[in-house]
Amino acid sequence: MDPGMEQLRQTLVEANYILYQQLVENDRLRNDNGQALTVLRRRAQTTMSSVPSPFEAIMREIEGTKALVKEICPTCGGHDSKEHTWMMFPGSYIFVRMPFHATHTTLEKGELFINTMNNMYFRKLIFR
Repeated sequence: MDPGMEQLRQTLVEANYILYQQLVENDRLRNDNGQALTVLRRRAQTTMSSVPSPFEAIMREIEGTKALVKEICPTCGGHDSKEHTWMMFPGSYIFVRMPFHATHTTLEKGELFINTMNNMYFRKLIFR
């Protein structure tokens, strides 16, 4: 085999290994995020289907004088969204006390980012 082709093959193998390791690390972070979100949902005693839709809330409040449009967070549900929750930032030992709603919003955004990165890395992998 041509030495240039052998060097190219070796470079591709190393690049695949690095991308695979990054996929494994991102998957670990995604699992940690999912577990944290599950704990927060349990704490708020909600599931994705247990929170009433905004339409149901509007229909209940039409009789009253409250605002007709009220956003309902699917994770917070009826839980106090301003209750402080401790959160550790991934990859560090920094603990922050944040409101419940901000905590789960940060985790959900992180999960979306990790999924996007995984898709990008997976597309770059070269399968033999």
